[in-house]
Amino acid sequence: MLQSIFQPAWQDFVFWGVCLVVYLVLVYTKRLPAIDSLKAFTELLSSAGGNIAVLSLFSFYFFSVSVKMILYVLSLPDDVLTKKDAIIVSGIAFVTGTAFGGSWSALLKTMTGGSGGSSPRPPSATGLSVSQTGKESPGSTEKV
Repeated sequence: MLQSIFQPAWQDFVFWGVCLVVYLVLVYTKRLPAIDSLKAFTELLSSAGGNIAVLSLFSFYFFSVSVKMILYVLSLPDDVLTKKDAIIVSGIAFVTGTAFGGSWSALLKTMTGGSGGSSPRPPSATGLSVSQTGKESPGSTEKV
């Protein structure tokens, strides 16, 4: 059953077929988007609202995968614990904890106004000259 859940279904082929047909129609009619509009679209995804949209899609995807996997585990026969069961448990832990939890927590952080990066950077030291460091310059006897 697990193989049938994660193998491409007819819906997957329809989706990619429609994408290919739309692309070919756009190429044939010379209506592909300009590079500037693609750049504007990627800048939109880089904003807070774009991050929320992308993270929402990933959260939904990982949630649906975890539901499929849990339904598969529930459909297994009641037999002895095997290596297959250990792999299933680690798979469920990954999907529900790492994959879904990571995208969901990033989504919540973005929605509450937090940044997805690390702590703020310290001020740059590029404006300092040698005389401001308090060290002696090589070849001189006086302190700078």
